[in-house]
Amino acid sequence: MKLFREYVTVLFTMIGSTGVIFYTETIVGRALSPELYGDYRVVMTIITLLGQVLLFGADYTIIRQIPKLLLNRKIEHAKFFIISIFKIVVIILIVWEIFSLLVNQTAHNLMFNRLLAQTMHPGYFYLACAGIFAIFTLLVKTIKALGHNILSTLINNSGIWLKLAFVLIFPITLNSAVLSSVIPKLLIMCIAIFVIILFFSKVRASKFDFPPNIFRDALHYTAQQLVAFRVHSILLIIMESLPIDESQIGLFSAAIMIANLPLVIVGVVQNVFLVRIISAMNNGRTNLQKLLFKVHIIAAVSIIVANIVLYLFAPLVLKLYGVHFSYVLKLLPLVLIANIPIAVVSGDILFINYYNSHSSKILTYLTVLKSGLAIVLGVILSWFFNIYGAMLVYIIVEVVFAIAIIRIKQVIISK
Repeated sequence: MKLFREYVTVLFTMIGSTGVIFYTETIVGRALSPELYGDYRVVMTIITLLGQVLLFGADYTIIRQIPKLLLNRKIEHAKFFIISIFKIVVIILIVWEIFSLLVNQTAHNLMFNRLLAQTMHPGYFYLACAGIFAIFTLLVKTIKALGHNILSTLINNSGIWLKLAFVLIFPITLNSAVLSSVIPKLLIMCIAIFVIILFFSKVRASKFDFPPNIFRDALHYTAQQLVAFRVHSILLIIMESLPIDESQIGLFSAAIMIANLPLVIVGVVQNVFLVRIISAMNNGRTNLQKLLFKVHIIAAVSIIVANIVLYLFAPLVLKLYGVHFSYVLKLLPLVLIANIPIAVVSGDILFINYYNSHSSKILTYLTVLKSGLAIVLGVILSWFFNIYGAMLVYIIVEVVFAIAIIRIKQVIISK
């Protein structure tokens, strides 16, 4: 019952915040048109992906190690561990900022020249935004690792309300749309730092030897994020590089944004079950199997119900985007089908990723194959069938990946 109450609390919190961020996206979409909205989504995809690379798995390392230290009542070691990881990330970001200044014009020409007019910010601005996304992600996940699941959710989602306020106050251009995602994160970072300091305020850091293989595991996690960031993000970049009409890219982005609403279930599973899965791995195989079975049932039922509800209300949702996005209704069923395997195996992915170095390495290889399959099929089917080809690739890749994840989990537990 405690688990159920926490699940429901986080679920409704994230549903509310997801609704707000979606409404904000519709405001941006109406203001920019399908063509410019597609460009905006491509820019945000690149920024977020670079931010994940800059973290180099630091967020994964904290989420994996801190709960174990707290479980063993080694809070002074946990403080030392977090301080050490933060030092590494700060050094990486300082080097990144200097590098960004040096390659400013080159970066703009390589990544953003086709998308952005010369009146936009230079390449350095977008590279700096990647650093902001990196430190924001690290801070929020640190609060989650400290056991504050609901608090981390609230802090993370409060930035969404700030973004809504931004787009309601300032005229929407491609420039201000990017700023609307960056400025709230800067404000939330200040709150997150205060929460972390408050948690450790009465504890002195105590030095200890880092667990073995943590940096190798972080490398695997980064590789997973890099090569299989999200299938739809890979497809979005592929469509941008192919001679496909810009309006179709915008329609594809809008369809993904709408279909992402039910995927709030995945976020809830990650928030509620992550620490429990790590604890269950230390308590024996039986508890772990029961917990993963619960995750399967909860995720499957939740995503199916959420998909049905969303499709029934899709015409009303599309009115927020505007008449020029009405074609998205025909694409929506395809994306919603892909949601089911994504949600169902969300618990299994957590288990495989956090079990040990060997299983993390297997997941890395699997995500490399996943991204390779997405790229090959994406180029071929998108070239011949445009947006429908991209949607079909999305379904195929996610179903194949889910089957592989379930099989790997069964092998790991049986052995």
